[in-house]
Amino acid sequence: MEEIIERIKNNRIAQIALGAVIFVIIFSFYVLGKISKPKKQTLPCYNITLRILSPFSDQKFTNIQKIFSAYCIKVETIKKPVEYIRENLLKEIAAGNIPDLVYVDNNFIKENKNIFKEYSGEKIKKEKYPEESLVLSDRLLNYPVSFDTLVMFSNEEFLDILGIINPPRTFEELIKTIQGIKVNPFLKNIIPVALGRSNNIENFYEIFITIHRNLHGKGYKNLNNFSKTVEFYTQFADKTSNLYSWDYGNSNSLEEFGRGKVVFAFGFYSDTEKIKEINRRLKFRITEFPKFSGRLDQTNYLKIYSFAVPKQGKHKFAWKALEILDENYKDFIRDFNLLPIRKDVFDELSGEKREIAKDLLIGSDFTEFNRNYAEGIFKDIVDKWLEDRENARLILTRLQFNKIFIK
Repeated sequence: MEEIIERIKNNRIAQIALGAVIFVIIFSFYVLGKISKPKKQTLPCYNITLRILSPFSDQKFTNIQKIFSAYCIKVETIKKPVEYIRENLLKEIAAGNIPDLVYVDNNFIKENKNIFKEYSGEKIKKEKYPEESLVLSDRLLNYPVSFDTLVMFSNEEFLDILGIINPPRTFEELIKTIQGIKVNPFLKNIIPVALGRSNNIENFYEIFITIHRNLHGKGYKNLNNFSKTVEFYTQFADKTSNLYSWDYGNSNSLEEFGRGKVVFAFGFYSDTEKIKEINRRLKFRITEFPKFSGRLDQTNYLKIYSFAVPKQGKHKFAWKALEILDENYKDFIRDFNLLPIRKDVFDELSGEKREIAKDLLIGSDFTEFNRNYAEGIFKDIVDKWLEDRENARLILTRLQFNKIFIK
C-alpha cells in the first residue's frame, strides 16, 4: 500500500514539474514575442486636400484614397479628358483654379516645363523608369505613370464563327481574314473592319500616320509613297474593292464595334474602357496593332502619361502624395487598368498585355509631324480620294507636303 502511495506522489510531482516546464516555455515565447514585435509605425498626418485633374472618375481613386487617408490626405477629383487638360490647364491656372496634381501626356509637360515643380525628395528613384519616360534627364519634373499605344480590338463571337484562335498580327493576315469574312454566310451583315475613311474613324490621325510610316520605312517622307498609303488605306472604303467594309455613313468606329457590328477596329489601349461603357456584355480581344510582314523599322504610336505638379498648387504635399503612390504603384496600375511604365512592373507582364507592351520599346511619338497642319490635310485627301484621285493629289503639292513635317 505504501508503495502505491509513493508512486502516486512521484507521478504528481512529475506532472507538476512538466506543467512548470511547459508554463516556462510558453511564458518565454510570450516575452520574446513582446520584445521582438515591432512597434506600430506612426504615419505622418498632412491634413490636406489635394485637387487631382485627370480623366479618371471618383470610383477609380477609391483604393488610392484609402491609402492616402492614412496620411490624412483627402482627394478631390476633377474628371476631364486629357485633350481638355491640354487645351485649358494654362487658362485654369491663370484664373486661379489650380489643381495640385495633373495627369497629362509628356509632350504637354515638355512644352510647358516652366509651370511645373521639380521633385526635391529622395524616395522616388528615376532609375525605375525608362529614360524616354522622363521629361528631364538630370532632374525629376514628371512622375511617369503609364503609356498608351495603338491596338486592335477583335469581336470574340465573330472570331469563333471564323474559327480563328489568334487574331491577325499583320496587315497581310488581316486582309486574308477580311476576304474570308466577306464570303462567310453567317457574317453577311457584319462589318469586317472599321477602316478607310477619316470622318468616322476614331484616332484617324494616329492610325493613318502609323500605317504610313510602317508601310514605307525610311521612305515615309517621300511624296509618291504618301499617295500609296492613301490608296492602301482607302481600299477598305472602296465599294469596288473585295475588301470594302466601311462607309461614310457609318457612325463612330468604336461605337459601331461596341454595339457588336464590327469584327475588327483600332484604337488606343485606353479605349478599352470606352468600349466597355458602350456594351458591358461584349466579349473582345485586344492585340497589338498590325505591322507589315518582312519590313524593318516597324513602330507604333506611343503616348506617355505622367502626373505633374503645378508650381502654384500645394506642390510640397503633392510630391509627398506621389511618394505614397509610388510605394503602391502596382495596385494603382491594376485599379486603373493602365499599361505600366515602371521597369519592375513592366517586366512582370504576361500574355497579350505583354505583347502589347512590347511596343513601348519600339514606339514613337511622331513629333516630327506637324499635326496642326497635317491632320486637316490628311483628312481632306482621304475624303476626296475615292471620288477623284487626281484632284485629291493636287491638294498636296510638294510645298504643302514639306509643311507636314517639322524641320
